[in-house]
Amino acid sequence: MGTVVAGVTLLAFVTVAHAALARTAFEKLTDYDYRGTTYYSVRNLSLYECQGWCREEAECQAAAFSFVVNPLAPMQDTLCQLQNETAATNPAAQPQRAANMYYMTKLQIRSENVCLRPWSFERVPNKMIRGLDNALIYTSTKEACLAACLNEHRFTCRSVEYNYVTLQCHLSDSDRRTTGQYVQFVDAQGVDYFENLCLKGTVR
Repeated sequence: MGTVVAGVTLLAFVTVAHAALARTAFEKLTDYDYRGTTYYSVRNLSLYECQGWCREEAECQAAAFSFVVNPLAPMQDTLCQLQNETAATNPAAQPQRAANMYYMTKLQIRSENVCLRPWSFERVPNKMIRGLDNALIYTSTKEACLAACLNEHRFTCRSVEYNYVTLQCHLSDSDRRTTGQYVQFVDAQGVDYFENLCLKGTVR
């Protein structure tokens, strides 16, 4: 989605994507971890229990959920860490690769369309889909970009890319799993890819 193709809608700079009050949502990263300050940890919770706990805790900014794969064990050994400080809120910070890890960051998104699912977006750092934009806008924050996707009514917004340097927000009706067209999922330093998980029939 880095290249703006014919037919792409170019909108004005957007500082607030919607007049709605901010609602709590989560983004999820798979096999990545951020530096953070853990104020509480507990073992052998499920992924959903870990995320739900962070949602209910006002001071929780992120939850790191790790697990050990052991097919011979009757139960999976898990660790849920609640963080009241996280580098994930710093656009310049880079996540670290971490096997068997889900990292869930709490967001405040100004949209009435934030869904009740555990996480609203799946985030893939430093990635983008090439050449399948439907709209290009400029937003001052990542959260405003995500809100624009949830509020989009001209087409079904399935994915978003946000460039933290140029503040470009690319909206697309395609995602990594789109069939019927050639999807190039490529490296893009400084750009994060987000998949909209609030769409009906989307469970990931």
